[in-house]
Amino acid sequence: MKDKILFWLDPGLTNYGISYFLNQKHDCELFSIIETHEKPRKFYEKQTLTPFKKIWFFHDYVSTQNKKPDMEYLSSIEKKYGINIWVIAYAERFFALQSRYHKFTKNEILYLIEQECRFFEQVLDEINPNFLIMRDVDMHHVNLLHQICKSRGIQILSLFPAKMGSKWIVSDTDKINTESINLTDLAKNNRSFNELQNYLKEHSQQKWVQKYVSTTKINFLNKKTLTSIFNLFFSEKKNEREKFMSIGRTKSKVFFVMLTLLLKRKYRQSFLDRHCKTEINDEKFVFFPLHVSPERYVDISAPFFANQLEVIKNIAKSLPVDYTLYVKEHFAMVTRYWREIPFYKEILALPNVELIHPSVSSEEIIKKSSLVITITGTAGLQAAFYGKPSIIMAHVIYLEFLPFMYRIKNLEELPDTIRTALKTKVDLTDLNRFVEILEKASFDFDSHIFNNEHNPTSKTLFSNVEISESEMKSFLDHNQKTFELLVFEHLKKIKQINSKHSITDETKEEKV
Repeated sequence: MKDKILFWLDPGLTNYGISYFLNQKHDCELFSIIETHEKPRKFYEKQTLTPFKKIWFFHDYVSTQNKKPDMEYLSSIEKKYGINIWVIAYAERFFALQSRYHKFTKNEILYLIEQECRFFEQVLDEINPNFLIMRDVDMHHVNLLHQICKSRGIQILSLFPAKMGSKWIVSDTDKINTESINLTDLAKNNRSFNELQNYLKEHSQQKWVQKYVSTTKINFLNKKTLTSIFNLFFSEKKNEREKFMSIGRTKSKVFFVMLTLLLKRKYRQSFLDRHCKTEINDEKFVFFPLHVSPERYVDISAPFFANQLEVIKNIAKSLPVDYTLYVKEHFAMVTRYWREIPFYKEILALPNVELIHPSVSSEEIIKKSSLVITITGTAGLQAAFYGKPSIIMAHVIYLEFLPFMYRIKNLEELPDTIRTALKTKVDLTDLNRFVEILEKASFDFDSHIFNNEHNPTSKTLFSNVEISESEMKSFLDHNQKTFELLVFEHLKKIKQINSKHSITDETKEEKV
């Protein structure tokens, strides 16, 4: 039987490229749900490059209306799939960010989610796919589809970063699948901490993030930005503004909000420059690096720890009396216009807490720290390479392989866990083994490679551009090697899963 594969296609073209080359390598039936803007929609309606058996345009089936939701249906969805709708809703960054333009009511949120659930069930009932290939979970509707498919036993494949520079993994959620790795045959490396630190520098996550930040900075004087602003103010159609991510964005509001945010960013930057420490004292301290906010790795992965200010206060209460807490702002928050000044002032008011400037090297702080505490951040992994213990607050891909790390599930555990962790030594054997597993399970992929002039959506900041089939074909041809690598990694997972299911089915038949 042919595999039925459902693709989630978004304004980024990565998964479309995977679908195009996967069709050439694997005998399967392809379907797609497409979340895109009005102009590129025309391409998907007419395209012949990838032979999808059927496509659905996500925004045709959902709308933001202040209607009374069907609470019985939503309650049945929670029970049927074992999900918590309000946890999903509260993790949606746009419900918060859109408050600059429009405050979502309870009915609007729940009615929107009701429509999404009905749509997803309709599609899944109709085609009953074996696999869903989608982007990593980052928004409520993607999270909702992910959880529904997982509950229905549909295998989910996503590209997600392994938190080690350009290393990526294809899997469901942030998990390294070791079923295909012969753990007994792993090389028994005895690298020293210095050698492992050099490995960490070669696969610097900070450099990867810095590259992302550099690509997201807006230069208001270049042609691309000016074209984007013109299209936003003069070409955008009404139905674009009615999508839940755009509702309330009138031209005057967008202009006023953007101007205000730019001024606030400058003022907040000045505040940080004046009040943050730029040097590390010779004292005993615990390090807590702030996460970018809003962000999927906190809001979705650790929703009950999303209030970072409260987390900081609880860590500060839990420290031994002779320790200080160092809190460092994340340099990538510049893309979010920094945090509000009262947030920083509350940190500065805590008597045993120091606020560290975002320009200070996290690596240097970790080296001098006694313990690293993070919600889901890379700092927990980096700490191990410098022989420092760490405490994590949610699932991360490295936790299960590094027994010297501690995970807490509620803040009341902090005082005892901190004292235990401070006495813990990092085991070099476990760390070397993890690096070997990571090498076997991951592959090198420059996720920024598609952000170039060959990408037909790179003409503006908002991806709402006309795409011709020849332009798309040129983009696919130019990036053929990269897409074939991604297809190879996806196919490996598909074949492993199919092989596992085949063995399971044969075992069942034998028992019968």
